[in-house]
Amino acid sequence: MAIPLPRLRRSPSRLLGYLLKSHYLADEFPSVLTTANFSAFCVAHYADLLPADELLRRVTKYGTFSAPRSTTTRRMLALPHPASQLALSRIISENRTAICDTIGRCSLTLYNTDVDQQRDRMFVGVDFKARTRREAEILSRYPFILAADIANFFHTIYSHSLPWAVLGKQHVKDLLELRRNDPRRIAFEDGWSNKLDTAVQRGNSRETFGIPVGPDTSRMIAEILLSGIYADSSLAEILRGREGYRLVDDFFIGFDDEASARQCLDALRRVLWEYNLHLNEGKTRIQRSSQVFDGGWKHDIESFDISSSSAAKQRDAVQRLMELVLHYCAVRNDPVPASFFCQRLISLEIMVPNFAFVRDCLLRIAREFTTCLKSVVRFATQYRHLLTNTDSLAIMRRWCGQIFVAHGPRGHDMEVASALAICGVLGMRVDQAFVGLRENSASPVVLAVLGLLGEDDLLDEPWDQWKPDPVGDARAIVDGPYWLPFYEAARRRWTTDFAIIEAMAGDPFFDQLIQEGVSFLDASDFMGAVGSTRLAPWDRRRRVAQRAPIRSGRPNVMNEYE
Repeated sequence: MAIPLPRLRRSPSRLLGYLLKSHYLADEFPSVLTTANFSAFCVAHYADLLPADELLRRVTKYGTFSAPRSTTTRRMLALPHPASQLALSRIISENRTAICDTIGRCSLTLYNTDVDQQRDRMFVGVDFKARTRREAEILSRYPFILAADIANFFHTIYSHSLPWAVLGKQHVKDLLELRRNDPRRIAFEDGWSNKLDTAVQRGNSRETFGIPVGPDTSRMIAEILLSGIYADSSLAEILRGREGYRLVDDFFIGFDDEASARQCLDALRRVLWEYNLHLNEGKTRIQRSSQVFDGGWKHDIESFDISSSSAAKQRDAVQRLMELVLHYCAVRNDPVPASFFCQRLISLEIMVPNFAFVRDCLLRIAREFTTCLKSVVRFATQYRHLLTNTDSLAIMRRWCGQIFVAHGPRGHDMEVASALAICGVLGMRVDQAFVGLRENSASPVVLAVLGLLGEDDLLDEPWDQWKPDPVGDARAIVDGPYWLPFYEAARRRWTTDFAIIEAMAGDPFFDQLIQEGVSFLDASDFMGAVGSTRLAPWDRRRRVAQRAPIRSGRPNVMNEYE
């Protein structure tokens, strides 16, 4: 449960800091990316920051980052431009109370708008624990369940519909029919819901369809929109007194009979149509509650006994659990069981004789199910002192090579960035032939990680040989999708390209960040930063492998709830 903040700490500057620190980046980004420095800068200079209206004059384009969603599908995550994200975050932080009231209109939502001081979060966010509890209650009380999902939700959100959700669609249309100098229209255009619409567009190259996928601020926007859908009179009447929940765009509602469930489904379709949204018919269904179950795979994995008293028993247990997980992944065609397995491995007190075996199990699973790669990065960081001998380095390098060959030419950014991060942690050199990227295909995040490797003298070619060519004009450099690597290249002197250096120095927003030493990268766990300060090699008197601390990285909210 969130811990209430003292009134002083609920100031807009503090809330803005929370938004920029903990709601900016998606969990799938490598831990070397950080917005903590940018957040601290904005809090310290809050009185001097440009107001949202000034920031909204800037039109930017976010960077993209491809990450696996399942065994066969991917999603394109967004790396928002800091000026646009600052504008959006200012609007949200300065109107927190009104936004909380709007989101709170929907009794179905699992989105918790309490402040979470312990995790530096303005909103707790999606409450996954409440989902399990509420689902059990619904299934016990209702014989029929409506499960509905909105198709391509974030990609099809119409930004102009945000004010509709807050004020009512027809009311907004009536206001826009008034003369521009009419006080009622001016008040609407100065209102926070209309400014949210503008902020979404400005951060997406003026596009009115789709919002960035990944940042928690996008979830907040989604909650505002869906609260308006819930408030629609035709749907609200049917849902009155119903028990259910909504997890972002997934609905789970209980009914006493199938006819009532179908009536609700029809109403939901009609209301979504009004907002230019549609149901994913493949994931939408009405079924008896007896047909809703998960097969128990999660309990089987989490409760599986792994011995800590006998090396032989521990090895046998890990082997059997891995085979069970592979079976679940195959039956479900889903990598999620593999993620739970990898979480167990990296939290396991590994007995000394089993270290190489556990390492190999982790590498095998993560190679096949790349959603698990963040576990390998964590493993490599904690056990660097046991992975830098000649044999282990050869194994890790060969494994990274397999990741690059399989994913580099396909533009799979998360896989490439994770393998590069492992190279940085273990001090392994890379070159263009080893990484195997298509020409000019690297994402902004991959280019940024490559720059950090270059700082540690782990790149065989100059960083300028990896960057896109041409880089574009000054506006494309400072406001385009490659803002991150171009900014860090100018700040950290990776580049000799005068166009990049001049563009960043000539932009007041980025120039101030450079002067203040603000970085969006943290390589404190790379070998170049750790240096020779390592744990001692094997001490045979120890029963379990000793872990090194992780000095960088962001807390993973999803892992905390899962």
